[in-house]
Parts: sequence; structure tokens; C-alpha cells
Amino acid sequence: MIEWTDYFTLGRFPMNSTQLDLVPYIRSASNAIRKPFILGERTLLDYAILYVQEGTMRVTLTREKKVYTITNGQFCMLQPGDLHILEGTTDTISPYVHMDLFYNPHRERSFVTMPGQIQLAGQEELMQPRISELEGFKQVPFLFTPKNKSAFVETMLALIEAWNDGACGLHNRMKAHGAALQLIFQLLEPYVEEERAPNKSHSLLGWVTSYFALHISEPLRVADMAKRANLSVPRFNVVFRETFGVSPYHYFLTLRLKHAKELLRTSMLTMHEIADYCGFTDNHHFANTFKRTTGLTPGQYRAGMNESE
Repeated sequence: MIEWTDYFTLGRFPMNSTQLDLVPYIRSASNAIRKPFILGERTLLDYAILYVQEGTMRVTLTREKKVYTITNGQFCMLQPGDLHILEGTTDTISPYVHMDLFYNPHRERSFVTMPGQIQLAGQEELMQPRISELEGFKQVPFLFTPKNKSAFVETMLALIEAWNDGACGLHNRMKAHGAALQLIFQLLEPYVEEERAPNKSHSLLGWVTSYFALHISEPLRVADMAKRANLSVPRFNVVFRETFGVSPYHYFLTLRLKHAKELLRTSMLTMHEIADYCGFTDNHHFANTFKRTTGLTPGQYRAGMNESE
């Protein structure tokens, strides 16, 4: 277990060029006891950590066309931008926490999305960055196993209890946020990579990865991004290259191809659907760009992944 004094040393994870402040902000937490239910399709702005203590639940990740069954004693984490459906297929006891992991000055305006809230255009400044898109972290799986399961459960239940008693005073709110920081540490510690020196100019563009994730299927509008950064387009291009080492177009293309590879590996989506989800104008554009950068057609890449499994 982490001692109280350790919280002062855990305020930042090694994020490399992103170097975001780790400041949890609890939005909702409960020890949910429910009859069979269905929570319709929605897209998250924040993180949701779920523990199925008793019963069976099913989570459908819509874009990836993947369905997960979660049973007694298993954990999952939904990340910002995940389009999903949550179902309880039996009676369930499922402690959960909705929270921001990283500091956002607009966090009090953010909210737990409801079923049907799928398109979140205009909410970019509220969306948390995804762990999978940040330098300094390995891929965190949707279904994860804590290093110390009993300690993780203890911390999570302590967080929920303190949060729901928070109206009783400052002490309980302090306990809840302390437990949240400890919970994040326990979850992410196995996935943190070796620290490197941060890029000093990134503080100006800390919102870029979330912006790209939200608009990955749309045309890139550098003028809109420059306006958001309060910079001219030429100056924005200079600062962007200083921060990320490439132009906005090259960076966005890299993210699109990375997302396309993930969908080719993990889903049964058609080439047309993947091209559409990843912002390519058509199958021809997608196939030509993919082959030019990887040396393989999308079909060859998918076939190779299947053969290696």
C-alpha cells in the first residue's frame, strides 16, 4: 500500500513530451447494485473504471465491433472517446468510478455522458486525453488485472465510501481524492515507460491529441487549431513542429494510420468502414496511403496479423 506521504511524489507521471499533471477529479462513484439493465450507446469524456464484484456484465465497443463479457472479480477501464453500450445480463454488484485523470481547468463543466450522447463536437476542451495516445505509457488493455488485486479493490471501495460521505466534511473529500490518486497509481504503474525530458512547448498544445482523437474521421483544419491556440497559422505550424517534430498533417496522418492498424488487427470492419472511420476519402485513398507508408496493402496487413495469432 502507498503511504499518505507518497502522494506528494505521485503528482506527475513521466509523460515525455505531453507531461500532463496527474490531478484526479472524481465525477461520480458508487457501489452499484442493479437488476439486469442496459445503458444505451454513449461516448465518454472522462475515464470509467468498473469492477464486477458479483454477476455478469457485457460491454460492446461499437467502433471496434468488439464485445466483452465481464464476470465476478474482473476489471475494465473505458477511456475518453470510447463509444460503447453497457449491459448487466444478471443481477450485479459493480463498484465504479467516473473521473478525470489529468488536470483540466474546465473540469467542473464536464459531465458523465448519458445514453444517446454520441457526437460530442464542441466539447473538445472537456475531453481527457487517452492513455493509449500519450507518450510515456504502454498500451493499457480494456480488461486489466491489477498487480495487487486485493489492494486495488480495497482502495476503490475506500474511494467510493469516502466520496459518498464527502458531504460530511473536508476530511472525507481529502480521503476520496487521496484514494483516487492511489487507485490511478496502482492501475497505471505497470504501464509507465522510462521517463525522458519533456518538450517545453507542449503546454501550449496539450489539447492536440484529444482534438485529433475526436476529429480523426474529419478533414484536418489547421486554421481552426491555430485559432484555438491563439496563434497565426504560420506560427502554429512552427510551434507544432517544435513540439511534435512533424507537421500537423503528418502527425494527423500517423494517428489515422495507427488507428487503421488497430482496427485491422482487432475488428472485422470492412475496408470501406475503416477508411471512413479513419478519415480517408475512399478505399483507394486509404489503400494507397497505407501501402506507401507500410509497404503492405490493408488486406495484406490484416492477413499477416491473423497468421501471427
